Amino acid sequence: MASIVTEVFYGKAVTYTAFSFFTLYLYDYALTLNDEMELFWTHGGSWVLQTAFITSRYLPAAGLLAGVLALNPSGLTLDDISCRGLMAGNIICQSTMSVCSTGLICLRILTIFQHNPRIKITLHISFWLGAISIFYFTGHALYYLLPKVVFAFDTCAIIVPPPPFTNIIIALAYMSGLPCEAVIIGATWYHAYATKDLRLSAWDSISWPILSRMYKDGMMFFVISLALRSTGCLNHLLVAENIKRVVDFVVLGLTTVVATRFFFSLRRSIVKSIEGNGVVADGFGGTIQVQTNHEISLSRMRRRTTNWTMDTRDFPSTTR
Repeated sequence: MASIVTEVFYGKAVTYTAFSFFTLYLYDYALTLNDEMELFWTHGGSWVLQTAFITSRYLPAAGLLAGVLALNPSGLTLDDISCRGLMAGNIICQSTMSVCSTGLICLRILTIFQHNPRIKITLHISFWLGAISIFYFTGHALYYLLPKVVFAFDTCAIIVPPPPFTNIIIALAYMSGLPCEAVIIGATWYHAYATKDLRLSAWDSISWPILSRMYKDGMMFFVISLALRSTGCLNHLLVAENIKRVVDFVVLGLTTVVATRFFFSLRRSIVKSIEGNGVVADGFGGTIQVQTNHEISLSRMRRRTTNWTMDTRDFPSTTR
């Protein structure tokens, strides 16, 4: 009897969490819809940036909806194949969202170090290794999980526990993006140190607020991302099988909110900084940045701050 009561409690906890974070996603979407129209669709951006943003913005809706439908709140009768499809959709959306949220901030750091090939190569390698690892471990987890998913007790559930190492595979998928994010935050710190002697001038008065916002929001993004990844990892290693999905819904819902808020915050700084200055907005996907003349070394840069310029090479050079 106690076991049945516990299972009912766990089921209710998962259901309420799923609905709560799906509602949170919709609420945040409604709050930021004007920002999306003003800061994204108006200014555009590179196709890579647009793909990463749209995926981060809208794919979680599909993932959360698939997770909610798998819980079968309407009381419909589903077959095992439908349950497996919904479960797979939820997990794949979460993995893709993890890659794209990291990609958004990686794009920003790449524009800062556009002319530093070593850091660019390091960022590219760490990002793509992380992305491949996430999808690799996700695919293996699905291979072991999906055959165990059935429709029982009016919901999609895993009745027969998967192999014990499946939880380790899922935990590795959660943590696969951490090395890239560590490289990103390290590169951000390095850039902040390299520009610490920079003083405002005619050009950097435009770009410095953008970099300042990137430093602050980038640090916050890294801290929250680390907390979410660590929570998801420990959840699948330590928590009971029938309650694991609670944290999965929490991570998916919060990751999209944090990633899109970071995007809007940084782009808002860019738009405000270029107003009235006759500078073309890069739309977050370009390269509005502070950089030195290529012939000036870092040591000389600190003595000659007047050589800092804005670079917008990713976009066609147009003037107002």
